[in-house]
Amino acid sequence: MASRITNAPIWLSGFRPFYILAALYGPLVILIWPLGWLEPLAPTYSLPMTLWHGHEMLFGFAAAIVAGFVLTALPGWALTEEIQGRRLMTLTIVWLAGRIVFWWSAELPAQLVLVVDAAFYFLLALLVTPGLLRVEQKLYQLLLPILGGFFITNVMYHEAAVALDVHGVQKALELAVYVLMVLFSFVAGFLTPVFTGNELRDRGRGREAVFSMPLETAAILSVVFYAITGYYDSEPMLSGTAALAALVVHAIRMGSWRGWRVRDVPIVFVMHLGYLWLLVTFATRALSDFTALDIDSVTLHAFTVGAFGLTKMGLMTRVVLRHTGRPVIPGTLIIATYWAMLGAAVLRYAATLWPEHSFILTGSSLVWIACLLVYFFSYGPMIWVSCPPWSPFSPS
Repeated sequence: MASRITNAPIWLSGFRPFYILAALYGPLVILIWPLGWLEPLAPTYSLPMTLWHGHEMLFGFAAAIVAGFVLTALPGWALTEEIQGRRLMTLTIVWLAGRIVFWWSAELPAQLVLVVDAAFYFLLALLVTPGLLRVEQKLYQLLLPILGGFFITNVMYHEAAVALDVHGVQKALELAVYVLMVLFSFVAGFLTPVFTGNELRDRGRGREAVFSMPLETAAILSVVFYAITGYYDSEPMLSGTAALAALVVHAIRMGSWRGWRVRDVPIVFVMHLGYLWLLVTFATRALSDFTALDIDSVTLHAFTVGAFGLTKMGLMTRVVLRHTGRPVIPGTLIIATYWAMLGAAVLRYAATLWPEHSFILTGSSLVWIACLLVYFFSYGPMIWVSCPPWSPFSPS
């Protein structure tokens, strides 16, 4: 019986359980806040609901997407061992346990909540480290300090929450967003030009951008500089300069990919749209610092809803189609979710600029939820069943 469970299709690859969980849990968290249709079973350490929302979107929803992508991409790109079966089931259970203890955190010992919730990224790093240490391309090992960053920021959150240090909790969440931004810059900056180049060659429109180590290094370092000046609340002139520098470097990087030439390939073009929102993030911070406008939360959601939101839709689509042996051509409904997610990002951006109009925030939330649910109902059946017999990913 146990063998039958661990050999089920859902445990063949990391994207299968975690993309399903993300597609269901993300809408649930949004329904709880800000729409207020539900209430969590117990307020976490009596902290404001906005902080509860921030934690679960980062260490619940985003963590599931990161795990699903990392566990699926590494075997294909870095040729590491596939994490599946009992190990994948154990990691999934740890993720679920973290959500359960966090929801009941007011009724449980604080240290227990911290250990169980923080165990996810620790276990994820533990599972992928042996393979990463053996890869020929050492660039993939940058993933390890990034996973460590997620683990540390989660611990920081819980320690500040126990002390009822609202500012400390906010800074822990802010730092976690910066860690996610570094990962985004690394992954999107690597995959977007590769997928774009493939399409350009196949359609006779040119080649992929020439890899430039100085530019790629500058791109990552500019995000780190942006994060440091933001986290330590540097003087506006320094923080704004960091944002402006990141904007210029990443604009040059994005321009070299020639994304406008694949605007008729939605599954690739959506990644360019996502990356464009990273530029919007940098531009918004620079505008805020140089003009003294109080729009920090606009910067946050430009990245989380715009950049991460759009890119995750493209990658989650590609991964499922590719790794279930189907043509990497999304259907009309899924393509519509790309544009809907773009609309949700625009609305979320506007909602922060005009908070007095609550219907804008509600509209953004509903559209965002709809995108995830469409994904779940469209791709869920592909995920939890076996690969087609003609698929190269079908078990022999």
